[in-house]
Amino acid sequence: MNLILTDSVKRGASDIHIEPYELEMRVRFRIDGQLATVMTPPLRLKDAITSRLKIMAKLDIAEKRLPQDGRIRLSTRPMARKRELDFRVSTVPTLYGEKGRYAVGWTRKTSGWT
Repeated sequence: MNLILTDSVKRGASDIHIEPYELEMRVRFRIDGQLATVMTPPLRLKDAITSRLKIMAKLDIAEKRLPQDGRIRLSTRPMARKRELDFRVSTVPTLYGEKGRYAVGWTRKTSGWT
């Protein structure tokens, strides 16, 4: 899961979409306004990925029938500056599992950010 989050930042994505379908699962990034499929993890990992993200966002992992919203905050130190990543998380139940949308943003709370 950390690979998906860090890859989205490296590629400059504004959103991450994790979408289960009947026969596959897609991870797509919104880059420059376009959704691009970046990986198709094995379908057997669908529940593990969804649960991991819900735990990171402090959401109820047992609730799969209602939409949920949360937030993930991660601290980084690129180029000796402390920066904080802010992912706004939304999950929505679908026919084949839960679809997740993660909006990527930087917070300005930490000192030294320009």
